[in-house]
Amino acid sequence: MGGIEWNSLVPWVLFLFTLSYVTFIYEIMLKWLGMFGTYGLAHSIYLHMIMGMMYYTYFKALYVGPGFVPLHWQPEDVNEADLDIIKRGSKLVGPNGNELSKEEIFIFRRQSDLLQIKYCKFCKSFKPLRSHHCKDCKKCILRMDHHCPWINNCVGYQNHRYFMQFLFYLMLSSSYLLLVFIARLVVGSNEGASAELALNLFDFIFLILQLFILLPTLFGVSFLFFYQLSLILKNCTGIEWFTIERERKYAKRNSIPYSDPFNLGTRKNLEDLFGSNLWMFFLPSDQESDGLKYETNEQSMV
Repeated sequence: MGGIEWNSLVPWVLFLFTLSYVTFIYEIMLKWLGMFGTYGLAHSIYLHMIMGMMYYTYFKALYVGPGFVPLHWQPEDVNEADLDIIKRGSKLVGPNGNELSKEEIFIFRRQSDLLQIKYCKFCKSFKPLRSHHCKDCKKCILRMDHHCPWINNCVGYQNHRYFMQFLFYLMLSSSYLLLVFIARLVVGSNEGASAELALNLFDFIFLILQLFILLPTLFGVSFLFFYQLSLILKNCTGIEWFTIERERKYAKRNSIPYSDPFNLGTRKNLEDLFGSNLWMFFLPSDQESDGLKYETNEQSMV
């Protein structure tokens, strides 16, 4: 998976981006503000900056990939006997010989399931903490968040930063284009508009079409961005959230203290994904480590 495949959503995404850009050049720059006037130049520079970053981070998320578990990887601090048990997928049983439920295992271990090394029967390999097998990519993904059809790839450790930057710049681009297209409709529909500014049927249909594209895009992308940010602030992926919520209920029901396994505090959680210099969020850059090991919350159960 990954890259531009013509049977994926990627060509459609690129087509819609390009359509909005062409509409801006024609309706805003050529027919309204002018290409080389003060206002026109300022708007042009701003749009090319944010859309340039949007395109760049989109292709980085697309082609860098999420990061895959190395072939034949296995943990260094687990003995062979335990590795064999993990590999065989042996189930925990109670005194009566019955298989323990997830809640009973949680109570027995006093530790989150997210802190357990697992074995992938598809890849025939051990999985580091926070990695999961993706049925679409057919590989185990490092710190997997979700499989995203819009980038035809998984969002994981190596490209999650690029994915968030792409959403951020897409929000800026969509909101800006929405405002200038609405302004163009208002100015062009004014009875006193000059012949150059007046809207013909083609202009009107084209601008209305853009509003129908940009409005749901802005709402959808904004929701996804802030949902993702809420998870990042807790150092939690979309997949891990379900396990944490389930275990939180187990802990409450059995009066056991519980802390999110990877929650290190707001600032450290942000630095874990975006790097130690948080101003670098606005500038695309690769992850520094290999994504195989993660610092855990000292208050999480051991």
